[in-house]
Amino acid sequence: MFSCCRGANEAEIEDITESSKSEQAAACIVEDDDDFFIPGADSVSPAAFKKEEAKNVVEQNPPAPETEQVEADEGDENAQPLPKEAEKLDGRAAPTLEESIPKAAEPAPSTKSQDERPTCCTIRPGHTVEKVGDSRTLTNADRKQITDFLACAENPEWKPVSSMFGVKTTRKFMMTQEGNPLILIKGSSPVQCRAAEMFKFFSEPEGWYESMKIADTMFYGGSVLEVIDAHHMVQHGQFRTPPGITNRDFCFSGLHTMVDEHTALVIASSVERADCPPSSSTWHWVRGEIKVSGYMARDASDGVSCELTYIVQVDPSGWLPNWVVNVVAADQADNVTRIAQYFAKQKK
Repeated sequence: MFSCCRGANEAEIEDITESSKSEQAAACIVEDDDDFFIPGADSVSPAAFKKEEAKNVVEQNPPAPETEQVEADEGDENAQPLPKEAEKLDGRAAPTLEESIPKAAEPAPSTKSQDERPTCCTIRPGHTVEKVGDSRTLTNADRKQITDFLACAENPEWKPVSSMFGVKTTRKFMMTQEGNPLILIKGSSPVQCRAAEMFKFFSEPEGWYESMKIADTMFYGGSVLEVIDAHHMVQHGQFRTPPGITNRDFCFSGLHTMVDEHTALVIASSVERADCPPSSSTWHWVRGEIKVSGYMARDASDGVSCELTYIVQVDPSGWLPNWVVNVVAADQADNVTRIAQYFAKQKK
């Protein structure tokens, strides 16, 4: 019998089954009577039948599982006896109506936010910040920024730039865009570290100042203004220019992440903040604008190194002679060279 039907008529069934049990018990304790007649059982004596019936009652303990029954009309040959009173189940009381109604399965905990977490949060849990509640997912704006940066890095329009100076393992490129006087610079070099190590090099707030000094000889000073969450920081950086040219400074937001276990990205773009206004002393500092800037580290097939690529496009603002722009651009491509030299020393 289904539990929902039993529960709805529980009191009535219990009364009926109590009576039924009494009648069954009485039927089993009938004294020997030669006149006792059993239709269809003419080959069995009344005494033998009663003895067999008593044996069957004993063997029916524990009772068979209850099945759904309904009270049949009189004369119904297919009628079955009403179910017995609820028995103890393994020492526990039979379930109540509320307990026996099947409940909807509890929904599985959502793994969406976990699935959206970048690989860096799996490889290095708690990186950058360790405060509870810090976001470890990327926004749609982040994903677009990553997509645009990767498309720029793989653009077939990059033109190799030959140089008599610098390390031969560093490859330099430049690209111009129609209608845009600002050139894009790209440098690429093998580095003796994995992409995950490079990610740590750039993502730790307390190490940002030192990493900037290692990568860029023009870096003069600066600081991390704010750690927004696990993948975003805001920084202020000051950069020297050749003698006779006003220095530049930039206020920018940095996104750092690993899009897979073999690829690390650090992307920067200018932002405006009330706590980081342009210097009022324009003779000393001119606020520039970062159009595109970022590093990409991809693991090499040797399993111990990566290929580090740096891309930058900056609007220096103000006036600058062409030769200064060209010198600065060529030097920026060597950021990857200096980082490679740093890790080479670390491995010795």
